[in-house]
Amino acid sequence: MDIKVISVEKTIDSGLVCSAHWNASESVDGVLVSFNTITHLPPKDPADPDFIPFENLSLDVVVDWIKAELGAEGLTKVENRLKGMAELKKEAQTEDALPAAKAV
Repeated sequence: MDIKVISVEKTIDSGLVCSAHWNASESVDGVLVSFNTITHLPPKDPADPDFIPFENLSLDVVVDWIKAELGAEGLTKVENRLKGMAELKKEAQTEDALPAAKAV
């Protein structure tokens, strides 16, 4: 399973990150599936020794926060959702595509 951060929300007054919008994706038996969701993050005290200022924040750290907030059970639910989506897609015998014709 791959998790990619789409964006984060931060408070205007303090600049603290309060939630992360992210995408989960996985290829299951050759079928690519994904969905977008949001995870609300617990408040962080800037006085904490492990506090990371927004300007120093990396996407990898945000992914770690998402995983920590979801925990093992939440991550398993995400993986099961992706597997279920892949099964439905295989049963429906459809694929994602974009039309190639130019607009008139």
